[in-house]
Amino acid sequence: TNNMQDFSDAILFEYQALAEIDYVYPGSGRREGGTVVTVVGHNFYPGALCKFGDSEPVLAVRSSMNELRCHAPAHPTTSTVPLEVSVNGGHDYTNGGHTFTYVDNPTTL
Repeated sequence: TNNMQDFSDAILFEYQALAEIDYVYPGSGRREGGTVVTVVGHNFYPGALCKFGDSEPVLAVRSSMNELRCHAPAHPTTSTVPLEVSVNGGHDYTNGGHTFTYVDNPTTL
């Protein structure tokens, strides 16, 4: 307050509903990375990020409010990792229990 008067600057706030994942496909890909994974769900806003386990988040290509495509990054081992989405710059991620499995390249005999 100044001179016993209250004042403040206007603050713009935009509410965004929480993102939700219904399913992902394919559910597995090569550990060398590069698999294009489609994420189907709800409330996917522009600038969405996909996070595969502990890897750095990758920018998603948004097809619609209900579908994203993400390129799986490389992973050092064959394993199953959580796959989550953020729609607020990586501050919060979904926690729906969806996973992506990294596998070795098939060998040709």
